Amino acid sequence: MTLDPFESERVRDNKKIIKGWVIFGVLCILVFAGYIFFQSAVVIDDEQLGHVYSGGELVDIYGSGFHFINPFSQELKLYSTKMQNYSTLTESFSSDDQDVFLSVDVLYRFYPDCFDEILENKSEEQIVYKLIHPSISQVLKKVISNYMALDIPKYRDEIASICIVLLNKEIGRYKTIKIEDVFITNINYSGDFYKRIEKTVMPKVLEEYEQKSFERTP
Repeated sequence: MTLDPFESERVRDNKKIIKGWVIFGVLCILVFAGYIFFQSAVVIDDEQLGHVYSGGELVDIYGSGFHFINPFSQELKLYSTKMQNYSTLTESFSSDDQDVFLSVDVLYRFYPDCFDEILENKSEEQIVYKLIHPSISQVLKKVISNYMALDIPKYRDEIASICIVLLNKEIGRYKTIKIEDVFITNINYSGDFYKRIEKTVMPKVLEEYEQKSFERTP
């Protein structure tokens, strides 16, 4: 049976249309599949922790590596577990009742399993300021009070080591932040104290210098 040429043309056109729609459908499926893949695939760095939430509840914790989540029902929040720095200025009193102004750098990191609890209603910055700022101030006041003002630069490393122990004891009870290191970067005194140093110390230094010069004279 011979088909009408016009009928054959319509069949060919219909096949082309169907083929076009099939190709379009396949492309849509591929695009959607790609979208789902990229939305569900996550890479977590070595110094990060991923908390997976579903319906507002924590359902899983991911460490570093390649992971998948359900993009329609789950949400991933990343938190940093790397060492971070907090800088502050404090005022303390030495054992000889002198004002001592210290610039301090505190290196810390969050405990990996604490984020869900501590960050529920607060940011990392708020938590750090609430815990580290008052603690470092109190600890330094306590430690500095055991040293003479002019001895503080000489024993700054010893003071920093004591502060690490006391800070971890104070902050550690919250199971939130671990203090890794403390650096006293700058030490200053009040203007009156500098004037007293000039009046008392400098004459002694000059006297010792003159004495040594006299002893060297043949």
